[in-house]
Amino acid sequence: MEGRHYKNEVGSSKPEEIIVPELEALIGTSRNKPWSDYEIEVLKKYYVVGVPARNIAECLGRTIVAVQKKAATLGLKIGE
Repeated sequence: MEGRHYKNEVGSSKPEEIIVPELEALIGTSRNKPWSDYEIEVLKKYYVVGVPARNIAECLGRTIVAVQKKAATLGLKIGE
């Protein structure tokens, strides 16, 4: 299997290669990609009326944490 390999030397005199499938899946994804004007408008429109960050994240293809952080950066509060 190709990809990133992580070495584990704990309890062994010889390093053992460990492949982490969950991390392999992240290779090539864009982390910290810039927010488009459209995404920001969607966030502003729905976050403040109480649509869960989980739902917004799913629609925008972002993580829940990314949605929450962007909302905080923009000063958005639920119910305002």
